[in-house]
Amino acid sequence: MPRDDHIRVELPAGDRGKPATVWLVAYDDRHTARITAGENSGATITYTNVVRSLRPVGSWDGRAKTMDIDISADRRAGYGNCAILVQAADGGPILGAVSVPMTGGAR
Repeated sequence: MPRDDHIRVELPAGDRGKPATVWLVAYDDRHTARITAGENSGATITYTNVVRSLRPVGSWDGRAKTMDIDISADRRAGYGNCAILVQAADGGPILGAVSVPMTGGAR
C-alpha cells in the first residue's frame, strides 16, 4: 500500500535456490491513442493496462525481507497503478505478483 511516495513490500521466507528479481511495473488502466498511419489511420483506440515503466527494484534470496520502494517518479509521471512482480533468476517464471493503485490501498 502506498505511503507518501513509497510502497512497502513484505516478502515471506521461501525455498529459493537462486536469487529472484523484484520488479516494479507502472501501468495505466486506460490509454487512448489516435492512429495516424496504416489501415486504421484516423481511428482512436483505447488500450487497457498499458505498461509505462518496468524497472528492477531489488532481489529476494528466499529469506523474509521488507522493501520500501520509491514511486515518486512514477507518480510525477502520472501513472495510476503499479504491480510488484517477483521473478525467478535469468528470466524464469513469476513467483508472485500484486497490483497496487498508486493513490490508495492494495487490490
